Amino acid sequence: MNVNSGLPFFLLGLSGVMLTISLIFSFFNRKKAIFCLVLSLIYLGLSGYYTYLVVGLPAPPEVAKFIPATSEYPQLVMKINGQEFVAEPDDELTVKKAAKIELVKATAPDGREIKANLVGFVANPAANDGQDIGVEITYEQLDKKRALGPGKKRFKVELRDGQKVLGNIYLDFSD
Repeated sequence: MNVNSGLPFFLLGLSGVMLTISLIFSFFNRKKAIFCLVLSLIYLGLSGYYTYLVVGLPAPPEVAKFIPATSEYPQLVMKINGQEFVAEPDDELTVKKAAKIELVKATAPDGREIKANLVGFVANPAANDGQDIGVEITYEQLDKKRALGPGKKRFKVELRDGQKVLGNIYLDFSD
């Protein structure tokens, strides 16, 4: 039952007031009373149906975040401002410069976990192992010299299995 809003009950109450007014009109003018009664019944029917939709029906289930265990391509799960995305090689994502990006998980086609490296960002400067999973990244932290393209606002995320690059995902930053 979804009763976060009092609107359905307000509409039902308003239709009750309209029925009462049509009853009062019946004492003075029969034609106006019949007209008011018809309008009140139509409004009661519509507001009753709306109340049924809001209160009577169960809330829709949460959308399941389905990430297949195996795919024919490597996959990268990332969060951009808390929203989860799944990307495959050669995908291009447009991201605001103020966004916070977190690389959550990278998997090979056979389901093994692999490394994800955002080129232009070093998660651990003491030991740059090319693994940027689990670190929150912002545009300001990126080395702009490593940007791609004519506007120098495009960066790539390399999906690596050891030294072998399995694919690249491109992040285009916009204002």
